[in-house]
Amino acid sequence: MQPASLNFVVREPGESVRLRLHLLTPMLGGGPEQGKPDPEQPFRAKSIRGQLRWWYRRVIQVADAKELWEREAALFGSAGRDADDATPGKVRIAVDQGPPGARKAVNALEQHRYAWGLFAKEAATNEVVLSHSALVTVSGLDPDALAALAAWLYFGGIGARTRRGFGSLRWVEEAGHLPSYEETARRLAKGCGLRIAGGSGVTVLRHGRLPVASEAGWSKAAMDAWKEALAWYEAFRKGNLQPGLSRAPRGPESHSRWPEANSVRLRQRQRQTREAEVQEAVFPRASLGLPMAVRSAPRSMHSFDNVELEVEGGGRWPSTVITKAVFRGDAVEPTIAVLRGGGPRPDEVVSRGGRTFHADSLSAKGFPTEWFDGRKFLTISEIEGNTARDKLISYLKYAKRQNAKAWEEVK
Repeated sequence: MQPASLNFVVREPGESVRLRLHLLTPMLGGGPEQGKPDPEQPFRAKSIRGQLRWWYRRVIQVADAKELWEREAALFGSAGRDADDATPGKVRIAVDQGPPGARKAVNALEQHRYAWGLFAKEAATNEVVLSHSALVTVSGLDPDALAALAAWLYFGGIGARTRRGFGSLRWVEEAGHLPSYEETARRLAKGCGLRIAGGSGVTVLRHGRLPVASEAGWSKAAMDAWKEALAWYEAFRKGNLQPGLSRAPRGPESHSRWPEANSVRLRQRQRQTREAEVQEAVFPRASLGLPMAVRSAPRSMHSFDNVELEVEGGGRWPSTVITKAVFRGDAVEPTIAVLRGGGPRPDEVVSRGGRTFHADSLSAKGFPTEWFDGRKFLTISEIEGNTARDKLISYLKYAKRQNAKAWEEVK
C-alpha cells in the first residue's frame, strides 16, 4: 500500500501547496451557525485559516507580543480598526469541496462512548459529519506557517471540539517537505509564541500504532484510536489507574479521591467524605478546561446540590488537553497532547447553581489522595505534580512504566 501522505513541495517561502483532506473522525459543527456543519461547505477556508493562526502562535519562536502580532498579521491578515487599516495577509486558502458526506446525530455516537468529551447540550442537539473530503490549496507559506500547517494536521482538526478528537484528518498524495510527526512534536514542545499568556509548549504522549491495510480500514482504526485516548483521559479524571475499571456505586469505594466534590460540600456546609477532606475550595481539574460539572450521588448522607464551574461572567476556558487519533501515513495512533500555560486563576473560577462561590485553589498537590487499581485504592507517590496538567503527564508516564505497551512521550 502506498503510504498516504501530503502533496507538499515547498522549495522556497511563498510557494503554493495542495492537499486532499479526508475526515478521520466525525466532524462537529464548523458552519456559520454555532454547533452546526455547513451543508454546502463542511471544510471552510475561514475555519482552516483560524486553525492555522492558532497553531502558528504555538510553533513560532517569538515571545514579544507586538512582534508576534505583526508577524501573524503579515501572514494571515488583520481586520484593523476600519476597512482602510485591514490587511489581507500573504497566506491564501482555497477549498474545492468533495461530494457531501454522511451525517448522523451526535447521540448515535454515545453507544461507542466517542461523545464522552461533549457537553450535554452538544450531545443532545447537534449532528456530525461522518465522512467528507476536499482539495485544499494553500499559498504564501513561509517556514513557520509550514510548521503551523503540520501541527494543525497532526494535532488539530476541522470544526468544533477538535481537542476532544472530533474532526481529525488524514491526507493523501505525496509529501515533500512536510515536517515529520516527531519534528512537529519537538517544535511544539519548544514553541514560545504563547508565553504572553502565561507559558508555552505541548507535551505529546502516544499509545501504540494501529496499522491500516486498506482504504476501507481507516474509519474503524481511527475510531478505535480515538476511543483509546478518550478512555485513558476519562480514567485519569476518575482517579482510576487504567480504563474500564468499575467501582461500587455506593459506599467509600464510590467516593472521589479528587477534592472537587468535598470542596462543594465545604462551600455548601455539607458533610465531607473522609477520603479527600479539604479546608478550602480546591478544584484542580478546573485548570484542564471549563465549564466543569460537579455532581452528587442522590439520597446519600454526603449529597450536595449539583454545580457547574465556569469562568466568571459566563463562558468557557479552552481545554488544555487534546485527545485524538493521529494520522501517521499507514497507521493511526491514540494520542494525548497536554498544553502548558494560560490556565485560569482561582478567582476566575466561579460556581453556577445554588449558592455562588469562587475557587480558593486549583492546585493538584496531594490529589487524588489515592488511585483505584480495580480491587483497592493505592497511594502512588510516582504520580506527582502541582497542577492537573503535570499530574496527567506523570500519570501516563507511570502507565508506561507499568506496561511497556502503554503511553510514551514523543521527544
